[in-house]
Amino acid sequence: MSELTIDYFRYRTPCPVTPIPETTLPNVYMIFMIEGKIDYVVNGKITSVSAGEALCLPIGTLRERPFQDVSARYYSFLLRGADERDLIALPQKFEYAKNHEILTCLSQIEKAYFARTYSASPSGPNDRRCEILTALLLNLCANLRHFSSGNPHVDSITKYIRDNYKSKLSIEQIAQSVHLNPSYCATLFKEETGETIGGFVKKYRIEIAKDELERCNSVKLAAESIGFTDQYNFSKWFHKNVGIAPSEYRRKYGLKRGL
Repeated sequence: MSELTIDYFRYRTPCPVTPIPETTLPNVYMIFMIEGKIDYVVNGKITSVSAGEALCLPIGTLRERPFQDVSARYYSFLLRGADERDLIALPQKFEYAKNHEILTCLSQIEKAYFARTYSASPSGPNDRRCEILTALLLNLCANLRHFSSGNPHVDSITKYIRDNYKSKLSIEQIAQSVHLNPSYCATLFKEETGETIGGFVKKYRIEIAKDELERCNSVKLAAESIGFTDQYNFSKWFHKNVGIAPSEYRRKYGLKRGL
């Protein structure tokens, strides 16, 4: 399993937004807007990111930033190693509402990144500090757990999932809870968030289970936290979706919260 590595990091003070040609992302791209608004073309669809919002684009996303006669202030970076472990329950766009802890973490990552960049030994303490801070940042974002898509139907869908994630959820059941046709419900969620309802449910359950394991709770408790009554079946499910056994995940990452 690869470590979290930042290949590019930038804090932009208020300045004109430069265009970015259409490219397929080789790394995870994240931007946290502080002031202003920027439009991106993500997989052919225009997505606007305003102050207090963040954009998270996985590897393989087709991204373009057209010319815009606007000024903005933001943090942005390219990240490796996150797809396997840390991008859990994060939609394409979410509100972080200028969360103080998140902004502080971004500021500390900036310092560690540039200390690492200009260090004679880039694989030393600053490299490790970047990894720890980045893991903390993604954990803070995941723990917001109150993402808003701007669409009330989608927000109702995600709320229903958060309230009922321990149960066996079907598209029909979720659609009925928000008074939508199942087919339209699935299409709307995909268009607004960039992922399927089933994918969101799975990632949200993985988030909860990882959270329990990172707190050094037992595998049995982690299983029960997402509705599994059989620890063996949970372990198989977790290994299939995360790539590592829950007991091993607990051993490797259970102490990270205390770093």
